[in-house]
Amino acid sequence: MRFKTLLALVIAILTTGFILHMPVEVQEYVFHGVFNPHPIYNDLYGSYYKGILANPCGNPNQWFNQAKRSALCSGENIFPIPYLDYKLPEPPLAGLAFTVLTALAFLFSSNVFSTAYATALYTAQSIISIISTLSALILFKKKLSNRLNERWLPLGFASLLVYGIYSLDSLVLPLYILFLSSLLDKEYHKALLYAGLLTAWNPFFTILFGLSLAYMLGSTRPLKHYAGLLPPLIAFATLYVANPSSLEYLVSNHLTPAFNSSIYWLFTGSVNTQALYAVSWGVLSTIILILYGLKPLGDHIALHATILILASWTLNPVAVPQTILFAIPLLYLCNSDPRLRASALVSEVLNALIILLWFRDGFLREVLNETLGLGLPVENNPASTSSLVFWIIQVRNVLLLALTVRMISDYWELTINAEKH
Repeated sequence: MRFKTLLALVIAILTTGFILHMPVEVQEYVFHGVFNPHPIYNDLYGSYYKGILANPCGNPNQWFNQAKRSALCSGENIFPIPYLDYKLPEPPLAGLAFTVLTALAFLFSSNVFSTAYATALYTAQSIISIISTLSALILFKKKLSNRLNERWLPLGFASLLVYGIYSLDSLVLPLYILFLSSLLDKEYHKALLYAGLLTAWNPFFTILFGLSLAYMLGSTRPLKHYAGLLPPLIAFATLYVANPSSLEYLVSNHLTPAFNSSIYWLFTGSVNTQALYAVSWGVLSTIILILYGLKPLGDHIALHATILILASWTLNPVAVPQTILFAIPLLYLCNSDPRLRASALVSEVLNALIILLWFRDGFLREVLNETLGLGLPVENNPASTSSLVFWIIQVRNVLLLALTVRMISDYWELTINAEKH
């Protein structure tokens, strides 16, 4: 497919996503009516804006600055700052991005409860998400096109539609592509720097930070090449200086047992949650350390990184579906047989269905009861085994796990062949 055609197609997908994600109140403000009463869920808008920023009266425990919270509740037009005034469960650089988005919306409307503010925030998020995604695509074409395996198409289209305008993760895609380019070019000091910045954005990238460091330690490098260790240290140290309680909240939030869309949901009803959480992190840490120890193969770094991403996502107790945005670019850099590509495509479609159906679980149960007479309890509980969404998640997890195991097998075979020669 020609790049201009691909670019036009991605723009069309993201524009469609912008319309389909548009919150009801934003539709009313822009179009003076509602054309989509059930928009696709937007995590940034739903969790951080509606759940925290626009809800100070209903959720006091989410705020550090109770005076500012009370002032907002009384109707004062003030701009609250994350980490200082309210709790935000995001690392510092992602929090900085959220601050920029909310500040841009505040310039448009100083009333954080107003529909005008909500519209400005959603529009700012959407525009920056679209620009970031397109920038990542252009960078991918410029820096990695010689390694591109187009046989993976149309992998990624469903994910861009559902998760392109969803969270803060899409905003960091250009930096992620720069990391991949540096890693594959064996510029490990640059890869470590980019991975350090990524880690200060999303803790999931800690695995790539460790991979970059492992490759660095495997070669002789001057001390200055380890400058990539500094970004996460500086970011979190700055957060601690600004408000120690905010860093404590972040740490506590990650240590609190939580399972989201993970394979461990199969066991949450029969095993102590705290023990299962500890076991899940023990399994994940062990697998990651083993994968770090795989013998590096010069022309197969992309496969090594892909295995790490897929394993860390599949075995993570919090296997959030938007993580697929970081797996897709790597898959396009890997050679594989048609069966693996088919498995990845099916996994992607299932992964997109998770959010499309998550908040329609009760309605879905009603439909299944009426059409198939299943007698399912009518409730919104996608984490229960009586939910179709639950089993969509588990089939996705099994397919991803099988894909990971097959890629590990391929890598092991490549290692054996390299030793023979």
